Amino acid sequence: MKANCKNIIFLILLSQGLFAQQNSIAVIDFENINIRKTDAEALTQRLTSELININKFTILERSLIQKVIEEQKFQYSGNVDVQTVSDIGSMLGADYVIIGSISKIGGIYFSIDARMIEVKSSKSLKSANYD
Repeated sequence: MKANCKNIIFLILLSQGLFAQQNSIAVIDFENINIRKTDAEALTQRLTSELININKFTILERSLIQKVIEEQKFQYSGNVDVQTVSDIGSMLGADYVIIGSISKIGGIYFSIDARMIEVKSSKSLKSANYD
């Protein structure tokens, strides 16, 4: 699973030139589709750890992200609009927000889909998926 997370990270971030400067990134828990919520949370945590290990970004703590979502009563799901995600990122002081979903296909295959959203413009800059 570790290599899979690295693939997703580099597909999303490498072409954006984010390595040139320190940017803050919020990774919102991935939506769980046909899998346990704890599995999706574990993948989100793994992705966050891999971003931290790159040592080129300021990664916002998941507990802070959850606190803002709960305090503002955002009903976050994978179907939420980009503006809501951008609003969450703005409240956190993030430059970028990464959202996504993980789903189970068949008995043993997983599909991971992720997007990087620029908070300032609310634009989806990059997306990546991995099966």
